[in-house]
Amino acid sequence: MLSSSSSRRRSPADLLQRILQNTAHDKLVFLIFSGAGCYVCSKLRQHLPWFADTYRHQIDVVLVDARKYSHLATEYGVHTIPTVMVYKRGIRMLKETGIGSRERLQEMLQMAIQAA
Repeated sequence: MLSSSSSRRRSPADLLQRILQNTAHDKLVFLIFSGAGCYVCSKLRQHLPWFADTYRHQIDVVLVDARKYSHLATEYGVHTIPTVMVYKRGIRMLKETGIGSRERLQEMLQMAIQAA
């Protein structure tokens, strides 16, 4: 996400904010802060391709390397990785740390759908 060609013209923070605000109104954005060398993060990352594909009509998944983009982690209040945040129309609905399972991602999706 943050290595796309458009990121060369915009800062990573601007690009992330644009994604969170401009995602289709009926979709949720799962913003996930992760990092190399984090065991739980690696478990979570294993599930992301399946999760993004299975729920592609309902969600977009944005993965941010919290160590590489530490200024974004600070800006978004991330103190522990992995941290999963769910946004709708640029507004944060949920935030949870330590998630490593497919089931918990699905539970967060259901909670966000019910809250929306």
